[in-house]
Amino acid sequence: ATAAFALSGLMEAARKRLDAVGVCVVAFLAAFGGGTLRDLLLDQRPFFWVQHTEMLWGVLALCVVAMLFMRQRHFEVTEKAILWPDAL
Repeated sequence: ATAAFALSGLMEAARKRLDAVGVCVVAFLAAFGGGTLRDLLLDQRPFFWVQHTEMLWGVLALCVVAMLFMRQRHFEVTEKAILWPDAL
């Protein structure tokens, strides 16, 4: 679910033509924002992304790979391909 939210944020940032830092920030906020809010409301410490740092590195790697892929003018194909996982 975290990867799907990250891809969703990444696609929206790409539509808005943000730079690399903006794309990563939007992807991270989309991926980890809901879970962090959940942890705050349930008063769970440490946050899930602090306990599982591999998720942070995974989202960062996903951002880099997706930006390189979409830079080669594959945006339309990528947008259609993300509709299925995003719907799930």
